[in-house]
Amino acid sequence: MMRKLLKSKQLRFAVLGVITACFNLMAITLLVELFHLKTPLQRNIANIAAMEISLIFSFFVYRLGVWTHASWQFQQVFLRQIPLYHVASGLTVVLRSLLIFPVLDWLKINYFINTLIGIALAAILSYLFNDRLVFPR
Repeated sequence: MMRKLLKSKQLRFAVLGVITACFNLMAITLLVELFHLKTPLQRNIANIAAMEISLIFSFFVYRLGVWTHASWQFQQVFLRQIPLYHVASGLTVVLRSLLIFPVLDWLKINYFINTLIGIALAAILSYLFNDRLVFPR
């Protein structure tokens, strides 16, 4: 039973997504708290920086744990997969940075909860793009 569950790409994506979400939350918390960011613009810049750092982290986490069939050749990874991963994630980054985060920040939603909401919405699109575009069989 457990072996069958672990074979599910969606479950592995979800579990690893929790890990990458925690990484993203640690990154934004570190940036906001360490640099004492008080204005909406400062917090949104921290949000963008935390997303990029987390994006690189998540590429390798998902690559190792979900889409293990994809090639590890240098050209495939660095000239195709990582750029496509960024393109696929770009929509979610734009959505989180220019719509979700500013609107929720304007509504006085705490940056931590705000980030969680953005992560949840982005996860759905991210799985679909990665499975069909970045790491197709």
